[in-house]
Amino acid sequence: MFGDLSCIDMHNPRIDPSQVYWQTLLIMKNRYSLSFPVLVFVLNTLTAFVLQADVLASYSFTTATGNPTTLDTNLTDGVLSWEGSLSAGFSSGTNSAYAFTANVPESLDITKYLEFTITATSGNEFSLDTLVFDLGGRNYSADNDYLVTANVRSDLDSYGSDLATFNYTVPKGLSSDNYGEDFTVNFTGSQFDNLSEITFRLYPSDQNDNGNNIYRYANITLNGSTAVIPEPGTASLVLLSVLGFIMCGRFSRRKK
Repeated sequence: MFGDLSCIDMHNPRIDPSQVYWQTLLIMKNRYSLSFPVLVFVLNTLTAFVLQADVLASYSFTTATGNPTTLDTNLTDGVLSWEGSLSAGFSSGTNSAYAFTANVPESLDITKYLEFTITATSGNEFSLDTLVFDLGGRNYSADNDYLVTANVRSDLDSYGSDLATFNYTVPKGLSSDNYGEDFTVNFTGSQFDNLSEITFRLYPSDQNDNGNNIYRYANITLNGSTAVIPEPGTASLVLLSVLGFIMCGRFSRRKK
């Protein structure tokens, strides 16, 4: 039943982490003839540094502020703020970050944006997976649809290039908000791993200057994971301990 880890689909989102844990214990016990107490100590020490979370920060704007609705306990900051000459704010009635289209630029303007910073607490770091949000607005015009755009950048390259660009067409003649849902920025490079801090900017633009129309972001969620940063001395001791346990196991097997 417990031959090796190949029987476990590690990409299966329904995988039970405890299955992997006990499978690894049995493999190490059979291979190195180590006792279960020793194996549990080794694995628990190593997994003290593993990833701990999924949602790093989320924003549903229920308090009409830029404060995060949820924020991982190993992180600080996270407050959203509008910058630039925008008639903008946060609404608990529509659960959104909004700006009136009369003041939203027609194309990317690097002086006007929605910004937030995530900072790891002392002794921790984080890695990023995705940034997800809804993009849309309210179009009171009976004549024309209008296009809203969001450019996403970060301070990792001093806001020099887009991580992603999203567009959504807001239909005409609406008395309620309309959104494109789950626009997703995927963080695939190593530059998004083992971070202590990062700042994001979402730059709004649209093709409408009607002062009554509204540009909106909603349901903003930053996904990733946090981890404890091992002290250099601790990491070395753990490695030496693991090697020592393995060598002891091999030596005991040879004596038998």
